[in-house]
Amino acid sequence: MSFTITEAFVSQYDAAIMLLSQQFESRLAGQCTLKSGIIGEATDIERLASTEAVDPTGRHSDGPLVSSDHTRRWMYPQTKEWGEMVDKDDEKMMLVSPSASYARIGMAALQRAKDKIVYDALRGSAASGHGGATPVVLPTASKIAVGGTGLTLDKILLTKEKMDTAEIPEDGRIFVASSQQIRNMLNEQKITSADYVGVKALVEGHVNTFMGFNFIRYERQAKVATSRFCVAFHPRSIVYGVWHDIVSTINTIPMKRNGVYVFMDVKVGAVRVEEAGVVEIECLES
Repeated sequence: MSFTITEAFVSQYDAAIMLLSQQFESRLAGQCTLKSGIIGEATDIERLASTEAVDPTGRHSDGPLVSSDHTRRWMYPQTKEWGEMVDKDDEKMMLVSPSASYARIGMAALQRAKDKIVYDALRGSAASGHGGATPVVLPTASKIAVGGTGLTLDKILLTKEKMDTAEIPEDGRIFVASSQQIRNMLNEQKITSADYVGVKALVEGHVNTFMGFNFIRYERQAKVATSRFCVAFHPRSIVYGVWHDIVSTINTIPMKRNGVYVFMDVKVGAVRVEEAGVVEIECLES
């Protein structure tokens, strides 16, 4: 139960509940390849690597038998829950019911939880092999070292080069960066110069797209000491799975003196399916 609820009593405050600033909507889950309607303890994603054409061995020779690399990644669900109690006496002493407002901040918390699941899956180990017993880490080749700098043009170009070399599709690429790293990028003269960029990258004070990447501001990326870990990826390189989306209930609980209990949960998962389509960019951030 919220023990700060007395701060909203009508004897002290207006008849409205002001929700403090926070991220209300998911920013990353909708950028992934979606797999919905999942049932069971886990789900698999089939992968088929590229092959090469071969020359014939002679007249009337047997046709080639190209060995295709068919592998599997496994995705496991994570359940996230949120709940809060509203005492019946609290509602009587207020001009507005806080239940709906509590439900909104609970919804926001679960939307942010979705983003963390996606972000962790981009950078973490992916379950592979029989029954998902083989962990696959993001390789060094998919990482850009801090180099004593924040997000720079060189780092963006290197990220693009890594994806281009791996023939990652050019459309739909995503670059996830914190506000400080976006500011670092905007401070680079080449990026903001109309002579260098056909269309100004500075649009109403923020970056939309640059170098083929759609930029998404996300403040909850991992930070270790002075290193912020931005990520770039293609939607095909990560699968976001939904066992069930956010479900909410608001009920009275007799054992809590008929207090109102707001409860909601979500069951989702994510797994990286292609390392070449994900790049981790380590940036200096004090």
